[in-house]
Amino acid sequence: MTVSDLTKYFKSVNKIIPSDLGEITLIKPVGQGGNGLVYEASLHGKKIAVKFLLTESSGNIKKSKEDRFLAEYFNVITLPFKKSIVRYFDYAVFQPTINDIVQYIPMILMELYDGSLNKLQANATEEQFEELFKFLVDTVGFVHNNGIIHRDIKPENILYQNRQFILTDFGIASYNPELFAAKAITDKAERLGNRNFSSPEQENAGTSAAETMDIYAIGQVAQWFATGSTHRGTGRKRITTKFTGLSKYDSVIDKCLQHDPAARFQNIAEIKAALGVDKFVDPFQDFYRFHDMLTRSFPRNETGTIYCDNADKINRLFENIEKYQPELDKKLWCTSNFGDHDFNLKKSPFTGRWKFDTLEYKIKDIWVHYDTSFFNDFVLVHYLKDDPFKFENKHYMGVTVVDNSFIISPSEAHNGYAEVNDEVITLSEHQTEYIEREQEEGYFLISTGDQCAHYWPNMDDIRKFIEDLLKQELIPTIDEVKVLEKKIRNRRPLEVSNRL
Repeated sequence: MTVSDLTKYFKSVNKIIPSDLGEITLIKPVGQGGNGLVYEASLHGKKIAVKFLLTESSGNIKKSKEDRFLAEYFNVITLPFKKSIVRYFDYAVFQPTINDIVQYIPMILMELYDGSLNKLQANATEEQFEELFKFLVDTVGFVHNNGIIHRDIKPENILYQNRQFILTDFGIASYNPELFAAKAITDKAERLGNRNFSSPEQENAGTSAAETMDIYAIGQVAQWFATGSTHRGTGRKRITTKFTGLSKYDSVIDKCLQHDPAARFQNIAEIKAALGVDKFVDPFQDFYRFHDMLTRSFPRNETGTIYCDNADKINRLFENIEKYQPELDKKLWCTSNFGDHDFNLKKSPFTGRWKFDTLEYKIKDIWVHYDTSFFNDFVLVHYLKDDPFKFENKHYMGVTVVDNSFIISPSEAHNGYAEVNDEVITLSEHQTEYIEREQEEGYFLISTGDQCAHYWPNMDDIRKFIEDLLKQELIPTIDEVKVLEKKIRNRRPLEVSNRL
């Protein structure tokens, strides 16, 4: 099956294909790799991406590619939630009849993102470079800690949405068989990775996967983003030729790009140590700062837990969080039944409502818990189903706003240009803001990253608590919130317990 064959078929069916989730309307191709074709599409009015596996191989080679495609989907969706990892929705086998032959084409339905790193390189800034390097270290470290070696880190596989980078395409990743049920078997004769960004040892068929392969790729991506080209051999162009204030990264890139794997950093922790980002941070300092935000906002607290549905007082809390969050060593976290993410809190100048990064909630009421132990302070937030944005007689749960004054279409946001009063503007030259709203009622907890409300052994209790509330359509009492608080306070990080 070739790209040309499939494209002709799509035209013959008006670009509408079936799926278990409903009819998918294909809009346009947005990416193509060695064995894949990616389309922008629409499902029930929501923009998504559809990734098709295409191969002209047969027999065992074809089956190996199909198994690896399925393993990619299954193993990625079983990872703990992380905003910087690609989000998959569904896997299916598309079965069109082409030239009187039924074809079997695996496909993955996934989140649609704004573009790849390729689109940002030409106008890269020092701030973007540091954000990219932090993303690479944090996300690759997360992947390695969860038993995966990616083996294909390159600009095409780093997507972005607003200012968030996302790692995608785990098609040739190596998965620890002790952690993952779906095995991605790779033929030993296959060369894995992109020659410009992959490590020299990946040139050799059958080389065992190692973390140092991804570490080499991190160095190449950073080198390319700063200078416009990758590097092999001697005489590397220093990134300070473009970013004069980032000299500390040159020595790190030098070590990442060593030809001998043994001479590179052996793991992500060593990179963090070299950059000085793994210095000990006392979690209690952030506990005290978060506690102060809560007591400033709700100084009267006789029982440890307070209920509030007063909009002015809720606003006072968020104003204090916004004002004092820069003093925290680490960001605050939202934890819900869907997962968790860190955030910066700010008020949207367009809507005048509070945003947790890009998410804007229609908040109804909150429960605030704090006490003198500090390690289990949290805010439980209850939000309602929100109203969609209306733009050109269509409804959207997420929109891009330009210069705090007008909404643009999703296609304009995706393309980086917008037509305003019959003139085309370049969005990178204007202030843009992305706002998402929630389609369903829900709850989440706010805490620091080291408090009990964000400690992973407590996630099941938090998830069950929230899901029971939503299922029974109940508003929790203060006593019920206290029951949750007592459950989760007994499980806390070791570095916290050692201080008590």
